[in-house]
Amino acid sequence: MAKRSRVRKSDKNSSRPALLERLYKPEWLLVLAALLCDLNSWGHQFVVDDHARILSNPLVTDATRLFSIFSHSSDPASEVTTGLYRPITVLSYAINSWVTGLHYDGFHLVNRLLHVLITLMVFWCIRLLIEKPQEVALFSALIFAVHPIQTEAVTYVSGRPDALAMVFFAAAWFYFLRLRSSGQPAGKYLWLSMIYYCLGLLSKENAVTFLGVVFLTDWLYECRRNGKLYLSIFKEGFWKAYAGFAGVTGLFLAIRVAVLKSLAPMQVDFYLNPLAHASIFSRTVTGLKILFQNLALFFYPRLFSADYSYNQVPLVTQWSSPPSLLILAGMGLLVVFLLWSYRRSRELFFGLAFFLITYSIVSNLFIPIGTIRADRLLYLPCLGLCVIVGFVMTRLQSLARESIWRRVFQVFLVMLILVLMGRTLARNGDWKDEFTLYYQTVQSSPRSTKAHLELGNQYYYRKQYDLALEHYRTAESLQLSSDHAESAQLFVNLGNLYLKIDRARDGVQNFQKALKLDPRNRLARGGLGLAYLKLNQPDAAISEFDRLIQNDPSDTEARFNRGYALQVMQRIPEAIVEYQTVLGINPNFPNARAILNQLIERQSK
Repeated sequence: MAKRSRVRKSDKNSSRPALLERLYKPEWLLVLAALLCDLNSWGHQFVVDDHARILSNPLVTDATRLFSIFSHSSDPASEVTTGLYRPITVLSYAINSWVTGLHYDGFHLVNRLLHVLITLMVFWCIRLLIEKPQEVALFSALIFAVHPIQTEAVTYVSGRPDALAMVFFAAAWFYFLRLRSSGQPAGKYLWLSMIYYCLGLLSKENAVTFLGVVFLTDWLYECRRNGKLYLSIFKEGFWKAYAGFAGVTGLFLAIRVAVLKSLAPMQVDFYLNPLAHASIFSRTVTGLKILFQNLALFFYPRLFSADYSYNQVPLVTQWSSPPSLLILAGMGLLVVFLLWSYRRSRELFFGLAFFLITYSIVSNLFIPIGTIRADRLLYLPCLGLCVIVGFVMTRLQSLARESIWRRVFQVFLVMLILVLMGRTLARNGDWKDEFTLYYQTVQSSPRSTKAHLELGNQYYYRKQYDLALEHYRTAESLQLSSDHAESAQLFVNLGNLYLKIDRARDGVQNFQKALKLDPRNRLARGGLGLAYLKLNQPDAAISEFDRLIQNDPSDTEARFNRGYALQVMQRIPEAIVEYQTVLGINPNFPNARAILNQLIERQSK
């Protein structure tokens, strides 16, 4: 029998690095990094807009209305005031609810998986775009995966439109890059790119900036090889891609107009976005200030906020003010950097240009949007900044040729990722529930009227009325003036609080302030009637309830309170009729039947 050859121990060990190299894929590292950033987000509840856009949205909860998703506004509140048409996003919520139920963990899982997928697609796209060195793609995607500025778009369930739009944006870009690398002006890659671009538009409107990114990509990496841009577009047939994307954009706009009856039917509340009500100068300069604040937040991610509404970002109103001069100086430096990077480094220029193109539509510089500023709006634009960081880190790695500096770079890289990941985990904790979110928001945005109002509401629900009153008063003191209808809600809440702590006269004053701002506010009118009841003025209370009933005869709450006022005035027969009317409209109205039976029994004696 022949002897079996023995493998030396040294040969075994020499084969291990090769095996590890075959097993190792950069994608595994990216998936792990993206998942580790989600360790503490399980169990986080629905917050803020999640209630209206998911839990109370019949397009999400009613499976029979599947086709209505594409023929109605995506906002359940009003088709006229919001101008949101995002059927793919709503469809994702609906499928989520059918598969996992209306449990927040199921929705968080989908958001996290979307982020993991986007991280991988970022890596693949940049690897196609920047062939050498390959580390640019890895470092850029790694920063994208763990950066805390992404938290709001991922951990906040209603941040899904930004993530979903970027999934399709990245897919469209990936197949466009494949199209260009194939050397063909058209083909299956173009059709796939157009389809994904269309899905991106139907997820969120900011996907339209894909047109600018396509042009930027051709300009820097494809068309310049022929010396002139127009030669590549027309001579080599690149115009077919542009025509296809333009057709998709036109089709989306036509569908949007058909559904919403207008191109952009949006009425923005003053307190959510004061820029929508400011002069062109003030909107432009303040918008540029916010741009620089967002850039600073990316490179120094210390303080995040879920709300930047009035008056956390004061408007710039004068050319000669120090903020205006600083903003102009910053714009000068930004332009200089763009020109310098265009001549010296395509990667740096591409990163900043990508950021500016994709940020432009949410910057309020050209079209006012529904909010003055939000971290989730940076989810797509920050990819450009990640490319800048990835390129710089790659250059640092190439300079660290000697062993000692290589170790220093490796330690620096690990520490940077761990610090960003730690900040992301800390930011995740802010979204645990509404109380935690608004408490942290007040700390980071102490001048936000809305943040103090919402935190006051949370204390009110917890029956901590002293703390609720403190934040309501702070919100009132932060108001620019009392001539905006949005202030009515604050005065209604103050009025309700005063009723709880037996200060009915103060309640009357606040309800009257609310009605002065918004005469059709039903909550203020009903609260004023209850305040008059507490002050033993049933005649005045009945007058307020009558106005409510006149506008809506089926208002059972107003009728019930009117019946109680009649009962206080010992007008028992009229009270009985009112309670009977309430039960005729709603047989299960709380306490109405018991009170009615008591009054009838009293009458029979």
